[in-house]
Amino acid sequence: MMNIETMDLWLRKVARLWETGQHQQAKEAGNRFRYLSEKLALDTLEHCTRMCGARAMIQPSPLERIYRDLSFYTLHDNCDRVLASIGQEVLGQESDRAFFNSSGNNQGKS
Repeated sequence: MMNIETMDLWLRKVARLWETGQHQQAKEAGNRFRYLSEKLALDTLEHCTRMCGARAMIQPSPLERIYRDLSFYTLHDNCDRVLASIGQEVLGQESDRAFFNSSGNNQGKS
């Protein structure tokens, strides 16, 4: 439950930054949230799977679907790339902005 509450608080923080026009801070917080939410969601799913057993991973189980969706989602931007962007932001360096480039062009820089 704590993992879900933590993700909810971070999501609200990022949304508030966007809504108040603090776009650069929202992007930076969004990178951190993206990394943290992946870890917390995987941890929560692991706990659920241990509680429910192997049957929970057989279709049409909701846990199986969540596991499949989450596993696919985490492949888009690996942890190294996300952490490198966070580190560059903390150090005040130009970071990869491909996450925020709606054109699909991966050359988006801050």
